[in-house]
Amino acid sequence: MSASVCSMFGMATRYIVNLTEEQRLGLEDLASCKRVSKLKVQRAQILLKADEGMTDAEVAAPRLDQEGR
Repeated sequence: MSASVCSMFGMATRYIVNLTEEQRLGLEDLASCKRVSKLKVQRAQILLKADEGMTDAEVAAPRLDQEGR
């Protein structure tokens, strides 16, 4: 089902993330770096969590708690 069809029916588009070991190590380095923007660190953390098999809701839950929503 395409993304446009999914959005018509209110379904979320799901992306499956499969990182190589090299990609994972690079994202782990980026996520632990102090001299990178907060947004880049958050994106790296999201990709790492998705690669671990967490659902979209599980990945988003801690962020929603931090934002007070």
